[in-house]
Amino acid sequence: MLTLEFVLIAPLLLVLVLAGVEFAAWLMATQAVSAAACVGARAASVTDATLATVEAAVAQALDDWKFGQAIDPVAIKVTNQVGDMSTDLADAQTGDMVKVIVSVDVVDAVPDLLNFFGVLLSGEKLTASCVARKE
Repeated sequence: MLTLEFVLIAPLLLVLVLAGVEFAAWLMATQAVSAAACVGARAASVTDATLATVEAAVAQALDDWKFGQAIDPVAIKVTNQVGDMSTDLADAQTGDMVKVIVSVDVVDAVPDLLNFFGVLLSGEKLTASCVARKE
């Protein structure tokens, strides 16, 4: 009788454990991408910042992560004090808001443990942004 109960409950327990592990990995990867976006925003806010220096700062922030090499190109949006938007960092003046956006495919950052149970992570992105004012 105990064996029958275990056979009925074991798949549910397995799904719960795998879901917990996958959620923890997702949360950890989200935090890493968010921190990298803030590092990139800080690099973009300095006076002589270029797209290359911002991408290098983001890459260095994600260097220890397995998905560090799989990030999408870093996006930068500059909003001047009038409200006009630009994607060129060279257009930024002192006091303008610089937004750095970092994204990575979820399957590169998180193990797809629930794939066998119909929960697919493919096609999803982890995206984080951070805003800083230009110095």
